[in-house]
Order: sequence, then structure tokens, then C-alpha cells
Amino acid sequence: MTTKNEASTIPAVKPILTAVGAVDPWSMQRALMAASDQKLPKAPELNKEVMLYARLNLEEGAETFDGLHKALHRIVSNKELAAGMEDKVHGALASLAVEVQDIFRAMKAASLRMEHLVARLPNDFRADLTREEVIEMADGTTDLTVTNSGFACALGVDGAACYLDVAGSNLSKANPDDGKIHKMPDGKWIKDPRTYRAPSLAKVIYGEE
Repeated sequence: MTTKNEASTIPAVKPILTAVGAVDPWSMQRALMAASDQKLPKAPELNKEVMLYARLNLEEGAETFDGLHKALHRIVSNKELAAGMEDKVHGALASLAVEVQDIFRAMKAASLRMEHLVARLPNDFRADLTREEVIEMADGTTDLTVTNSGFACALGVDGAACYLDVAGSNLSKANPDDGKIHKMPDGKWIKDPRTYRAPSLAKVIYGEE
């Protein structure tokens, strides 16, 4: 495994590390979690927040697959677009549309099931993990970061700018008096009207106001 220090000695990697340093999602996420009183353990453990973010991975993955399905369905349903395709290409896209929709539905349903189950855990739940369990989950979540970044790049959007817009919106929910994100009795975050701003991906991607 190449460490950051070792990687920085490779000329082609230096500008990448510089660019990554400009957007640090880990520090921004830690700030958000601290503001909302989420657990930030100093050593690996299983806790309620881990289960919460696992569920959110399903929820946001479902949103991604929903958008992908809508695009595929529109393309294969458009007679003009279909007329310019080879039959095998159109057939593959049509099959992908069905498959992607099935994945979306499965992920959405699993996310809802997990939401109800995670809600039953006490806030102070924690359990020790084995070395192998930690490494496997760390490997998976790191690979998700890589594939999510690749998806944004392949899509042709500025993922870093999109991230800053959404993360900045989340952080703007904090109460300016104490820097904390307060919650309603049902656990939903309160958006402080003095500071909150909604994300605007349309503006980030297309320059729309």
C-alpha cells in the first residue's frame, strides 16, 4: 500500500494531492458530526452512527439509481433516439433500465427497513469489532469514495463543487449562538433560519440562479 508521503514523491500525483487538499470531506464531515452531537470515537467500534450511515448509503444510492433509471427510460422510450441506435444497443439499454429500476426499488425498501431497525437502538449503543471486521468495512467505504468520485467524473460534473455546496448547506443548519445543530423530538435537524441556505446544485452545475 502506498502511503500519502510515498505518493507525494511521485511527480504525477503531486497536483492530485494538492487538489484533494483543497476539499477535505473528512474534516467537513467531522465538523458536521460534532455540531450535531454525533459520536466520533477515537478507536474503531460499532455504534448507532455507523448503522445510520450504512442506511444512508442505501438511501443515497437509491436516489442515484432512480436518476439513472429515469435517464435510461427516457432514452429507450424516445423513438427518435432509438431510431439512431443499433438494435443490440437499444436492447441493452432497455434491459439496463429494468435492472436499474429493480436495484433502486430494492435499495429504497432496504433503506426504509433499516431506518426502523436503527431507530430501536439506544443512542449509547456500542460494540467492539475484530481487526478483520474493521479492515473489511474500511476497505468497502474507501472504495465507495473512489467509485462515487469516479461516477461524478464520468457523469461530467464537478463533484468537489457539488460536495462543497451540499456540505456547506448542512453546516449552515447550525445555530449561530452555540454552533450546534439542534433537533426536533423526532430527531430531525432544525434548520436555523438565520443561517440556513438550501443546496443549489442547479447553480453549481449549470450556473442557474
